[in-house]
Amino acid sequence: MAASSSKKKTGKTSPKLSGEKELLLKEMRSLIKQLDEEGLRFLIKQATTIIYNLKVEELNRSRALAEGSHRREMTEKHKSSSGAEVFFEPGKRSKTYILDVEGKRTILDQDELMEMVKIVQSTSASSSPRERVYRWLKTHRDDIILDCGLASKGPRMEALCERLQSDFAIRE
Repeated sequence: MAASSSKKKTGKTSPKLSGEKELLLKEMRSLIKQLDEEGLRFLIKQATTIIYNLKVEELNRSRALAEGSHRREMTEKHKSSSGAEVFFEPGKRSKTYILDVEGKRTILDQDELMEMVKIVQSTSASSSPRERVYRWLKTHRDDIILDCGLASKGPRMEALCERLQSDFAIRE
């Protein structure tokens, strides 16, 4: 009979709660009776903040999972024959590109990118496209060499040249 009277009090039957949660709720109910309106407002504000933070954490986890799967797709799609992962993405501004070399990202403007494409696509017997692009980067954008860990004869440099060759064309 005691169980039915507690159901009548709340008007609802609650789903099975964990033992600890049930104890905490019981303690909270007994404490709430002792609070004035200001204390209740404070508790409501705190509960709202906690719920908001939990939702933000959940959204961040979902976003991280989505970005992780996008990153894996990009990785598989953009692996070069050298095994290094290099790809370009359009930047937020219309004339910029993001160069991603194995997760290390840097921004190029369209003119810089087209210069490298011209270098890769030109036929010069004096040196390899990889050496020419490396020389251009060393002269004009040595930050990319340092930030992306590029070496003139390394797999990342080879992958960068492959990507420049396969993804871009010079229209005249």
